[in-house]
Amino acid sequence: MTVVHSGEHLLGNMDSELSDLLRKTFEKQGMRIVLGTGVHTAGRVNGELQVTLKTGEVLRPGIALIATGRLVSTEGLGLDAAGVKLNPRGLVEVDNHFQTSIEGVYAAGDVIGPSLASISAEQGRVAACHAFGLGFKAKLDTLPVSAVYSVPELAGVGLTEDNAKEKGIDYEVGRCSFEETARGLISGNTDGILKLVFRRQDRRLLGVHILGDIASELIALGQAALYNSDTIDVFNNLTVATPTYTMSYKYAAFDGFKRLAATGVSLQTFESEEK
Repeated sequence: MTVVHSGEHLLGNMDSELSDLLRKTFEKQGMRIVLGTGVHTAGRVNGELQVTLKTGEVLRPGIALIATGRLVSTEGLGLDAAGVKLNPRGLVEVDNHFQTSIEGVYAAGDVIGPSLASISAEQGRVAACHAFGLGFKAKLDTLPVSAVYSVPELAGVGLTEDNAKEKGIDYEVGRCSFEETARGLISGNTDGILKLVFRRQDRRLLGVHILGDIASELIALGQAALYNSDTIDVFNNLTVATPTYTMSYKYAAFDGFKRLAATGVSLQTFESEEK
């Protein structure tokens, strides 16, 4: 299999370090990853499928799959007749409760913009609670999880290290390789890493990014910590079951502490601030 992608990294919206590790894992599995170029032409020549890249290289695959993203189609829904406003891209305009320009008419999911199924479901819950005055779901989480269900999986929530650099945040990271955990060694899934991005001055968690087995499941603990504006100390304070992948959070926090200590922050400081 050859994967051609025009971006610098395989998954441009994910943490670049973990995206590059995923690429290397794919290459170990026998895939060829071609980055920084795109498809110039694709067609059959003398009955043979040929894909010519912008670099001039010609591929001769048995099957070619072109992934160009998703478009939203609201045509034929009768929205104009109902008076529901669309934006210039043809998406349904909604407010914070997902109510359209017509009172009592709500929209959620891809018609307001392509998103993950879990986000669309949450949009629907907010809309239903507002419509029926239920009250228990007033707004959408501003930090949804991103997940790629590859083998191994890749998941992230919050700021990436790249985001932190762009924003000029004084940050630090803590990492744990799955090969450092008993669960990773037992399962044989050692091609994994959990990465914490946090602010140096107060250790407040900014983002969590995971490459590895069940990353899409494991990310939930990091999402909860971010939602509660926790510091990485929360992982140090928790006693989690072992052998589990969740131990990666604790080891990554330890790594973060060691990196801070190496720059002059003492362990005594951690203890006094926890109290």
